[in-house]
Amino acid sequence: MIKKIFIILFILVLAYTAYWFFIKRHQSHPEGPKPVPMALKKHTEGFNKSVDSMVNAYLSVKNAFVEGDTAAVKNATINFIKRIDSFPIAEMKKDTAMVFATVQANLS
Repeated sequence: MIKKIFIILFILVLAYTAYWFFIKRHQSHPEGPKPVPMALKKHTEGFNKSVDSMVNAYLSVKNAFVEGDTAAVKNATINFIKRIDSFPIAEMKKDTAMVFATVQANLS
């Protein structure tokens, strides 16, 4: 009885291995050209400072939530919204269209 179970398990393992090496492995490679990575350009110092201030404002909102201080959450959120509204999105056009479209979709 145990011998039959081992033989069946061995046959199943062999069948799965054959399936993996001859069928499944060849299906996992997509056909066609490789996707081009998103290209990022060098931005101005003002843009970088704007991104830094926006991230710091976001972290202030997060920290206020963690501390449970509703007044600080309100003030930090107002500051964060001001930073988002003043974000120089036009400079993002230097990057690939996908980066610009993603930023626009997230900000709107």
